[in-house]
Amino acid sequence: MTETTKTHVILLACGSFNPITKGHIQMFERARDYLHKTGRFIVIGGIVSPVHDSYGKQGLVSSRHRLIMCQLAVQNSDWISSLWVRLGNRKSPAVLWTPGGQGGGGSSISHGQVIGR
Repeated sequence: MTETTKTHVILLACGSFNPITKGHIQMFERARDYLHKTGRFIVIGGIVSPVHDSYGKQGLVSSRHRLIMCQLAVQNSDWISSLWVRLGNRKSPAVLWTPGGQGGGGSSISHGQVIGR
């Protein structure tokens, strides 16, 4: 396969990340390595998306703190980023979660502007 015929992939990990660990980052690295080895894919990015406070998990640290932890964990990566969404006039980052999501579970992004890390 030529580079132009390979499928471009963005890896997405949704979860509580309470806290994010080296294992989460290694999961991205291993997935990227595997997909590259197949010769059919080019991983063009990775996104860490922590659940919102309304997820309801007991003992969950505030989403603001978990977002900061995720940002710090990926700050030296040139391909993994933390997902931040700005909705309307809100000045603080937010990640939306809807019960059941769109397909059975977890995070669901509706409208908004995705901004970088």
